[in-house]
Amino acid sequence: MSLAKAVVRQADMDPLEVEFFINEAMQALEACPTEQAMATYLKQQAVKRGGGVGGSAAWHIVVGRNFASNLTHETDHYLYFYIGQTGFLIWKTP
Repeated sequence: MSLAKAVVRQADMDPLEVEFFINEAMQALEACPTEQAMATYLKQQAVKRGGGVGGSAAWHIVVGRNFASNLTHETDHYLYFYIGQTGFLIWKTP
C-alpha cells in the first residue's frame, strides 16, 4: 500500500494538516486490521498531535469504501480523500 497515492476530493484545511492526515492514514492502512481500527487510530493521532490540528476530542473520522455524509465542520478543519479504494472523511466540530 505504500505506493498508493492519496486523491484529495475536498479540503478545507491547512496543507500541512492535510499532509499529516494522509501520512497517518497510510500508516493506519498498513497497521490496522479493520476500518473501525483505522478510524480510532486516526482520531487518537489527531487528538494527540495538538498544536496545529488542535488537541481536541471534537475530531470525527469516517473510514470506508462506501458511505455518504452531511455534516457541519469548523472552518479550516475538513478533509475528504481516498487512498486506493478506501475513503477517509475527517472533520472537526466547534
